[in-house]
Amino acid sequence: MCGLSNRLDAIRFFLDKGAGHTVFKMGGMGSSAAWKENGQIREIRFPALDVPVVDSTGCGDAYCAGFITGLSLGYDIQKACELGTTAGGLVIQGLGSDAGIKDLNDTLKFMKSARRKPLTEIEEHNRTDLQNGRAQVRRRGDRRLVGAGQEGRHRQQGRHQVVEAP
Repeated sequence: MCGLSNRLDAIRFFLDKGAGHTVFKMGGMGSSAAWKENGQIREIRFPALDVPVVDSTGCGDAYCAGFITGLSLGYDIQKACELGTTAGGLVIQGLGSDAGIKDLNDTLKFMKSARRKPLTEIEEHNRTDLQNGRAQVRRRGDRRLVGAGQEGRHRQQGRHQVVEAP
């Protein structure tokens, strides 16, 4: 849509154009929500669920439906992304685009109990961006920042990794 293949570049592009938030779905590597706060880009990455993969047809649509449902219920961006992740995680376990989703209550129960993939899988994906000089990555448990000449802060927030970039 914007001609950029690097997620962090695309985030900056859309936020600089006036978008309030960006949400990127990255399949098995989870998703990302980003926004500007005091002129700084903040990104939270959400891990994918650790569930058996049967058929990914409709998972992105299920994520969007869960995300939009979360917003319509008054959830903040983080909880809406978690609901989107959960909806996609239910769909991927069966055949077809609506497999696994029964109703909101069952989805919310699954959201509380489902295992998440380690964030390190998401970080590994970003290491390629780092090698191309476009991103910065903090390894879990490591206080060092690894970057492409940019300062940034990374911290764990529950199951998610928060990235604050200039």
